[in-house]
Amino acid sequence: MRANRLVKRYCNTAVDLDGDGNQLTFRSALASSDGHIWLAKHGEEIERLFSSGTMRLIMRDCIPEGKKPAYYNPQVRTKIKDGQLQHRVRGTIGGNQVNYLGDKSAHTASMQLIKIMCNAVVSDKNAKFMTADIKDFYLGTPLPEPEYMRINLEHIPENVIQKYDMRRYSYNDAVVVEVNKGIYGLPQAGKLAQDRLITHLAKHGYNQAPNTPCLFRHSSNSVAFTLVVDDFGIKYTHDKDADHLLTVLRELYI
Repeated sequence: MRANRLVKRYCNTAVDLDGDGNQLTFRSALASSDGHIWLAKHGEEIERLFSSGTMRLIMRDCIPEGKKPAYYNPQVRTKIKDGQLQHRVRGTIGGNQVNYLGDKSAHTASMQLIKIMCNAVVSDKNAKFMTADIKDFYLGTPLPEPEYMRINLEHIPENVIQKYDMRRYSYNDAVVVEVNKGIYGLPQAGKLAQDRLITHLAKHGYNQAPNTPCLFRHSSNSVAFTLVVDDFGIKYTHDKDADHLLTVLRELYI
């Protein structure tokens, strides 16, 4: 079963090392023989963050009083999927420079709970099991108030700079963006994304056990699942019940 961007198969092998066997970084990736590929992938990531409404360009003097833009820290990753080497860049905000005073803690299912769920599946001759994953889980979650980030233009492809007229906003070869949705690196991103998911699930009858974080059951069908960030371990009896859960998730995560 594949559910568009919701479900993915775990057959990837991380190879996040440079040619010398050191941890791959954004700078070492750009300096490598694949630098042109990494530069293009970085441009795609910048475009994705703009087109999704995650961030927007603002003039430097539009930063609210008391707010200071955090640094931008793109993360690189390579992996082998279906026998092909893939390059990925994820735009990340410097979370240590974000002053967020709200609750930042998000629960995950414990290893003991996951083992109990697996045992419940193998002990029930009518039970079935599947996994699901929400792609870009943190992204798309509206922030209660914007955060701000400074991005150097040095390593952004020229076509992307021109597409968004970024030099009109530049100051000292950098631009400031207003971040309005969840982005990697935000200390509050996990908590906000999880609260949004739990609220959505509850509207459709999937409720978290009162004393067991990240164990969910439906009020009337056969579905029960554990949740670790955006990874679901789903026990069910009837296919239509599993399909119902996937349909509910697709309403929020297209």
